[in-house]
Amino acid sequence: MNNKKTIELKIKLFNFLIQLISWLVPKKKGLIVFKQFHNPNQFTGNIKALILYITDNHPEYEAVLVSQNKAIIKEASKYDIKIESNHNSILKLLLRAQFIVLDVANPMLSSGRFNIIQVWHGSGFKNIGALHKSTNPNRGRFTNHTKKDHQNDRVVVTTSKADAKKKKLSFGTNNNAITGLPRNDIFFSPKNSNNKIKKVYSLQFYDKIISYTPTFRDYETFPPFTEKNWQELNEILKVQNYVFVVKKHPWDSLISVPSNYSNIIDLSNTIKDVQELLLITDILISDYSSIVTDFAITGKPMLFYMYDFELYKKDRSIYYDLPTILPKPIVYDSKDFLSKIKNLSWLNSNEYLDSYAKFQEMFHRYKDGNSCMRVVEEIKKLN
Repeated sequence: MNNKKTIELKIKLFNFLIQLISWLVPKKKGLIVFKQFHNPNQFTGNIKALILYITDNHPEYEAVLVSQNKAIIKEASKYDIKIESNHNSILKLLLRAQFIVLDVANPMLSSGRFNIIQVWHGSGFKNIGALHKSTNPNRGRFTNHTKKDHQNDRVVVTTSKADAKKKKLSFGTNNNAITGLPRNDIFFSPKNSNNKIKKVYSLQFYDKIISYTPTFRDYETFPPFTEKNWQELNEILKVQNYVFVVKKHPWDSLISVPSNYSNIIDLSNTIKDVQELLLITDILISDYSSIVTDFAITGKPMLFYMYDFELYKKDRSIYYDLPTILPKPIVYDSKDFLSKIKNLSWLNSNEYLDSYAKFQEMFHRYKDGNSCMRVVEEIKKLN
């Protein structure tokens, strides 16, 4: 037996042991344990938003973040929340928790006596769960998990009827609740100071902030811009006093952003919470990332730059017919992209306004900043 198979067997045996013990350990009423998996290096997303909300508003619950990642612990320590990093203590908390909040499926918790609140990590376009079948055998990053991995999901957080339908097919559960994503409550919070955030990243001197947030590619493709494209883009931005902020996906390893242009800034390693960037963004540029469905709740402009769409479809199965549902226009090459940035008149077209409204309605039942509250209401139904 090779080393890889030995490790896999040990993990399976360990998971089985934890699942067996879970039937013997009594649950502690009111204990909610939060475990962030999707972004292992940043305290962010639905996990962050929900634990902060519960800590601030629901003293009847004991909310604990568990992590052994130093970066997450360091960032989370800035907030008044409980954190546990000791391995044995984490296991005890998971076994004793009345509820466990996750943002992905976890094999160890998929069987046994666990009550999972599945907030997931977005409401996007790609096939997920049982619907996702990788066409690239060398990806390695993803495994095709099944509906069995979600059999302990007591609540699956969704944003709309369409999103609930997709997650039902993906996870094989009827425990879907249309609540909205906790992380999007930030767009409605009166506590936000956009000017303060702009100053933190030295962006307060520009008339508009255009943010580029592409999803990651781990297949052979071509870059979104050539060196000439970057140069042309910078000239357009200088004339208009706009800034082009690049925030790459945490897993991206392909896009190279030049550092020698005045109005193009790569903040991929600087911005800790992408929701903060979305707060100050005037125009969002993206592609197949679920970040666009988050941003759509704001009603602010966005443009889809899908320069490698045909290649992407071959590598990653997509649930929706994107050219049909996305706001128009959709841009497929750098020449058209530069033209759209230079002349923003398309933002006032009936085609754009109508398709944007339909897109927003498709992915958001609620646009009120009360998603965390609705998730807690769903949790209370399980008490």
